[in-house]
Amino acid sequence: MDVTGAALLVGFAVVLAFNQVVIKVTNDGFQPAFQAGLRS
Repeated sequence: MDVTGAALLVGFAVVLAFNQVVIKVTNDGFQPAFQAGLRS
């Protein structure tokens, strides 16, 4: 695997992980429509 492919895979994993973090943080106090806006 070349450096570009590895960087893209790591970047994709970071985006997916950030989505999960946003879900955990906003699960308590925010409305679902606002949560969807943060995740997109």
